[in-house]
This record gives sequence, structure tokens and C-alpha cells, in this order.
Amino acid sequence: MEKQVIARGVLAGAIAGVLAFVFGRIMVEPVIRRAIEFQERSEAAEHAGHAATADAPEVFSRTVQENLGFGAGLILFGAVLGALFAVAYCVAAPKVPSWSPRALALAVAGSLFLGVYAVPYLKYPPNPPGVGDPDSIGERTGTYLLLVAIGVALVAAAWAVALAAADRLGGWSAALVGGAVVLAGAVLAYLVLPAPLSAGDFPADDLTAFRTYSFLAQAVLFGGIGLIGGELLQRLTVSRGTREAVAA
Repeated sequence: MEKQVIARGVLAGAIAGVLAFVFGRIMVEPVIRRAIEFQERSEAAEHAGHAATADAPEVFSRTVQENLGFGAGLILFGAVLGALFAVAYCVAAPKVPSWSPRALALAVAGSLFLGVYAVPYLKYPPNPPGVGDPDSIGERTGTYLLLVAIGVALVAAAWAVALAAADRLGGWSAALVGGAVVLAGAVLAYLVLPAPLSAGDFPADDLTAFRTYSFLAQAVLFGGIGLIGGELLQRLTVSRGTREAVAA
């Protein structure tokens, strides 16, 4: 049963990755293109008057990067997230037997979105490629990944607390307690971790557009995993129940 759940989670993640790619290709890529042009203009102005240096040849053209590279990356990322979603679903399902597969799938996908993306995003919203100090890439990556780990741990703790308190407080109150765990932990992490670095003189409108569309692309990805995965798991549960009834 677990293998079937994971296979459907991976399939849901790959399909959701395609949807996120379509959204990102239409909405995010134009902003990335403008960011690259801004970076090239800045570098040209910085090196004006210096001896000309030969540019390193591109391994892949921008057309390949924004289509094949971007699409393959999102689909692969979606499949990995789908597998993680399926594992979390298998862990949570026995603890909430009264929930339908669709409802549980949406709850798990929403929790993953909160821990993996939303919590880190609120502290360290993304910048377009080439924007920001290149010497700080290592520092930015390290603190961002640390906050991702914190976000996932907070969501796992919230589920554990909410499930433990559900019988005593009821479902809604237990969910509020779990949400308070995430909120308190995230605020503490935001206060302890270093402040986000500046995006320099990159145009504010394009920066806002990139961050907004990036957030929505991830919402499409995680939402697709929850909706598509929930439907696939609902059908799996129904078909399995039918087979068990016939066998009985």
C-alpha cells in the first residue's frame, strides 16, 4: 500500500511541476530576463574604460535554460516533493482515520508549503538571478536552508502537538495550538537569524513582481500536489476498499 501511495505522490508532484512551470514560464521568466539585462548593464558600466575581456561562452543558451532547464528542474523538484508528501501522508493517515484522503492530502500539502517555503520566504524572500552581492551567495544559501529545516521541524512539532491535544481540546482548538507553535517558533527564528541582505539598486517594481510570482508559482506547485494527490489517493482508497469487500 505504501509503495502505491508514494508512486501516486510522485506522479502528482510531477504533474504539479508541469503546472508550476507553465505559470512560471509566463509570469516569472520575463522578470528574470529583465534582471539578467539589468545585471549585464551594471557589469558593462562597471567595466567601462577597462581593457576589454572576452566573455566566457554560455554552456546553454537562455532559450534552453528558460524552457528545458526550468521545466525539467521544476518537474524533478515536484516529483521529489510528491514523494515527501506521500511519506508524510502515510505517517499521518493512521493518526486521523476519520479524515478523507482528499482532506488529509490538502492538509499535508498545505503543511509542507508552510514549512518548506512560506516560513523561509517571509524572512528571506527570493531575489532574481544576478541580483545582490555575489560574494554573499554562500551565506545566503546557508541561512535559507537552515530556516527551511527550522520550518519543517516546526510544522512536524505542530502536527504532534495538535494530534496529542485533539482528544482533550477538540479538532479546531488543537489546530490553533499547532498553529501557535509554528508562529512562535518562526518569530523566534526570525529574531535570531541575520537580516536579509539588500537587493541593491534593482528596480523595486520588478523585485516585487518576481517575489510575488515566485510565491504564487510555489502555491501552484504545492496546491497541485495536494489536489491531484488527494484525488489519486481517494481513488486508490476506494478501489482498495472495493477489492477488499469483494474478497470478503
